[in-house]
Parts: sequence; structure tokens; C-alpha cells
Amino acid sequence: ISVAEKKKRALKMFETGEKSKREFYKQQIGTVHSVLFETFDGKYNCGHTKNFLYVKVLSDECMENVIADVEITDFKDEECFGILI
Repeated sequence: ISVAEKKKRALKMFETGEKSKREFYKQQIGTVHSVLFETFDGKYNCGHTKNFLYVKVLSDECMENVIADVEITDFKDEECFGILI
């Protein structure tokens, strides 16, 4: 296989992977997940679900090292946003 063909195939695989990832994230909107909050930036508590979704929840207080149920409400720039339930 030529170098050009390898590059073409690699790009196609990358694009397919990115499309699948975006579709998966969009499918999470409206679902509820337990999130382990790991950081607080003064505006958002940020953490991960059991299946490694990165989730941000708007909050006034730090919830580091807390596990809470979150409904995913939006997806933007490879980040899920949610609300505590």
C-alpha cells in the first residue's frame, strides 16, 4: 500500500471515530449518570462517569470527591454538561 493510501485510510478512520464519539455523547443527553467530581474551578464541578464521560455541572460550591447523580443536558466541544438531580 502506498504512503498516500495509508494516509487516506488513516484520515478516514480518524473521521469515523470522531463521528462515532460525537454521536455517543449526543445520545447521553437526557440520561442520568453517577459522577465522581474531581475538580472545582469556581464555576463548574468537573468529573467523570463510570464510562469515562467528562461532565461539568454549574455550581456555587465545591463538590470534590463527591459522587452525585447528574442528568446530562448538553454536549459541546467534547464536554458534557449536566444538572444535579
